Amino acid sequence: MPLNPATKLRNWEISREYVQVSKVIGTGTFSQVAKALAWNINGIKGLTTVAVKMLKGMCITYVGV
Repeated sequence: MPLNPATKLRNWEISREYVQVSKVIGTGTFSQVAKALAWNINGIKGLTTVAVKMLKGMCITYVGV
């Protein structure tokens, strides 16, 4: 997905300052998913409930040589 030239973010990415995480709703080996509220995203005024995927710790992908 291309970057938005104005924000340097992909269209589905928003800055952390607009998100308040409320609780973790799922977890996997390398990441967890949380329920959160986001302010003023995608032209929608006010709060929107969103899911936030967060990497756990130091996740590094190794490619076989």
